[in-house]
Amino acid sequence: MFRGGSGLRAGDDWSDSLCKRPTVRPDHVVEDSRCPLGTTCVWAGRVVVRATVSGGNWSKPVDLILGVPVQVADGMLTLTAVTPGRRPGQSARITPSRFAFSFQGSL
Repeated sequence: MFRGGSGLRAGDDWSDSLCKRPTVRPDHVVEDSRCPLGTTCVWAGRVVVRATVSGGNWSKPVDLILGVPVQVADGMLTLTAVTPGRRPGQSARITPSRFAFSFQGSL
């Protein structure tokens, strides 16, 4: 199991070099429909991040949904955090374009 990517931004690579784990590179945010901070919503919304996972001689685009494990190679990869959260009064389009991502997995 590995954890990593705290503060990782779109286009950055993260890998667990001590264990020779695959590299995870978030490419862009596909969807950010999260409920704005400090509000109550009927549906919490979701975040979908398109990432490229690479290892050895392979590379695979993957859509990661916050909190949902995805099968990659011989294990699972989960997007565990996306910051900043949405702010009240802002649509997803005008939310700051700089996001930080965290991942957890067993590849």
